[in-house]
Amino acid sequence: MSSTSAFVPEPAFSSYAASKFAVEGWTQSVGIEVAPFGIDMVLIEPGTYKTEIWSNASVAKPEGSAYRAFVEAMEPRVRANVDRNGGDPAEVAALIVKVLGAKRPSLRHPIGPNSRVMWAMSRLVPYSVRRRILAHETGLAAVAKRT
Repeated sequence: MSSTSAFVPEPAFSSYAASKFAVEGWTQSVGIEVAPFGIDMVLIEPGTYKTEIWSNASVAKPEGSAYRAFVEAMEPRVRANVDRNGGDPAEVAALIVKVLGAKRPSLRHPIGPNSRVMWAMSRLVPYSVRRRILAHETGLAAVAKRT
């Protein structure tokens, strides 16, 4: 199970993004190793879905932290985005069932309203531009101007 965070990592979710980068690399590497045995590795790459990750994920905001203002500005934006754009997780479950039944599944299976856009953006839009877009969308740009 991967995520769009594997190709467009977002600020304050760096550990999550790192884990998804690792899942992508591991899956591709192991895929080469197990192919001679008729085993296909696949990546399910969901975008934003309404799951418990958003209520369970909490970014530390210790007093005096340089990140405190950023996290406080970002959290409501992230929650509003999930409420507005988050899909039904049943869609992901249905895709998993479909992929498990496929005779020769492809490696990548992006799913969700923003997954294909995020994947394309990671390949077509330079990092410096993506960084500015994410800083604006998450509120980091406004916080940086105040500090």
